Amino acid sequence: MEFYKNNYYQSEQFKTLNEKIFKNKIININKENFFILRNNLKYNLKSSITKKTIGSEFRGILEYFGQPLNLESPFYKKDLSKLLEVSSKVIKEYNPGIVVFRALDVADNQDLEILIQEFSTHGFDYRNWNSLIIDIQNIGEQPLTSHYNTRREIKLLKNLNVKIEKLEDFHQYITFINFFFKSFG
Repeated sequence: MEFYKNNYYQSEQFKTLNEKIFKNKIININKENFFILRNNLKYNLKSSITKKTIGSEFRGILEYFGQPLNLESPFYKKDLSKLLEVSSKVIKEYNPGIVVFRALDVADNQDLEILIQEFSTHGFDYRNWNSLIIDIQNIGEQPLTSHYNTRREIKLLKNLNVKIEKLEDFHQYITFINFFFKSFG
């Protein structure tokens, strides 16, 4: 599994998108990896309001997107430990309300248990990402389509005749992203 090679979420395009368009703060860890800090309140709050009274999400959401390292490498535990130590320093410096590591893809349960253990030794908790994909072409009796809002959105997509194309490789994905960045829409 080579998610770390095809890692759009740690690319310059994704960094630029978040920095220039969404106005999120980019925190570089090293030349390849970075955090995105969003929803961070500026320090211009009135003295009667503290960050603690507002809530943790307003203190900022620090997110790490993408696969940071090759999990098939024999030294990945050492690299992961180093990444988590650096992450802990960033967390102490920016003091966000929520810290999220997104899209850390693992091939099997044995590797997952090792990663959970490594994260927990550095003070992080593990939570499974529970997401389901809806096949719009074959709705049938999928469990997610029981919600009214989901059915309404699917009906809207069908009425718009949205064309869904399957990408066969990462090169097609990059081509699509490049068109996205060059479009005005």
